[in-house]
Amino acid sequence: MVTIWHRAAVALTTVMLTTACGAATDLVESDPTDPPSPTGPTASTSPTDPTTPTEPPPTTPTTPAVAEPKVGECRRTNPLLSALGGSLEVRQPVPCGDTHNAQTYFVGLMNEEAQAAAAVEAYLEILARLHVEGLRVNVALKLTHLGLDIDEALALANLRRIVERAAALGNFVRIDMESSAAVDATLRTYRALREEGFDAVGTVLQSYLYRTPDDLEALLPLRPNLRLVKGAYLEPPEVAYPRKEDVDAAYARLMERSLRGEGYTAIATHDERMIDHAIAFAERDGIGRDRFEFQMLYGVRPQLQADLIARGFKVLVATPFGPEWFPFFTRRLAERPANLGFVLRNLVRG
Repeated sequence: MVTIWHRAAVALTTVMLTTACGAATDLVESDPTDPPSPTGPTASTSPTDPTTPTEPPPTTPTTPAVAEPKVGECRRTNPLLSALGGSLEVRQPVPCGDTHNAQTYFVGLMNEEAQAAAAVEAYLEILARLHVEGLRVNVALKLTHLGLDIDEALALANLRRIVERAAALGNFVRIDMESSAAVDATLRTYRALREEGFDAVGTVLQSYLYRTPDDLEALLPLRPNLRLVKGAYLEPPEVAYPRKEDVDAAYARLMERSLRGEGYTAIATHDERMIDHAIAFAERDGIGRDRFEFQMLYGVRPQLQADLIARGFKVLVATPFGPEWFPFFTRRLAERPANLGFVLRNLVRG
């Protein structure tokens, strides 16, 4: 699936890409002098259409060979998973009779590493295609699609390949934030790449998590490129603000602190009051418009997007489409059903 980011009513195109492996990508930005696509968010054969990257060929399900268990080790296969081309495997030695303890060990499909590798190749192909088309497009992705659930070092190595290619092509990669359980690993991965000298990488912070102010302070010395969101995952009250007014207040504080830093801030919100607050704050503190941008969803507050563009602000708009758009959309709603009400309310506001 591919999602196009573009400037509302003007000639800036950005893209949020999701590969056939389900890997979400994010910002795709074109030069303001590029003409807007005449076809909108649909696939076409136009030579400037970035929506048809070469996808990895489908993998034919096969049942992998499973070695005999070692002494003191027990492996169990699941018929359903085997039919899908994988097997259920306890990754650490477990006494075969100890079924209770076996459930506590990491268990996964043996083909997950191959799926992560295929996602990497798909992203590399997307970056190459965007470069050939001459689009200033940057992608965002989730580390779980690059193997984070298997091994953090594997996800870092996979991401490094993508960021290296993006940097070589003059591009950019944003690491999307996932649920609170993945925050530490995501930020460690981002920090590792920044400390290795990569500038062409950014990440995301969520205002509804109590921990986020501390995370921001820890990142500011890196001069980060950060997208600020309120948070879309359903989190327990032990880790996230349950009340909207608290989330909004936390967002405003984070935005101000980030703008006062030396990095770049992507203000991802459809909240007009928050947008007005950001503009007034930036003007009062002498923060240039080259230090921040606004990000919204395609079809949500289009008139607001156009008004901001007319005032000279940079606005990026995300448009998901492609064969995997419906599963992507339903997953986001399932993660937090309140997202549906948000979308429906804002679709009619203009």
